Amino acid sequence: METANETVALPSGEGLNFDKVWASLIEFRESQRESHQEIDRILKETDRIVKETAEQMKETDRRQQETAQQMKETDRQMKETAQQMKETDRQLGKLGNRFGEMVEYMVVPNLVAKFQELDFTFT
Repeated sequence: METANETVALPSGEGLNFDKVWASLIEFRESQRESHQEIDRILKETDRIVKETAEQMKETDRRQQETAQQMKETDRQMKETAQQMKETDRQLGKLGNRFGEMVEYMVVPNLVAKFQELDFTFT
């Protein structure tokens, strides 16, 4: 790409005439036009890339929000599961106590007789 500060290479020497100077100016103008077209193409491509990046960032933000929402839901479910496990532990503890009481009621009435059979005496 040529710069805007380039100089026009005018024909030198003998035979310099209007047509040669005019042709050089037209050539310079054409090279400037090509430079501007290249700049326009680069600007359009840059704009396309910026827009694409903005869309990707929006999608990333949307996914981050979705992930945050899923994490909140997972956290809620984990708390609920922990509460259910506590309740299950509590109920299993009560069941174990009730089972122990049942065994005591079944064994205790015959316990004295069994100990007496083994020659143990209680007062």
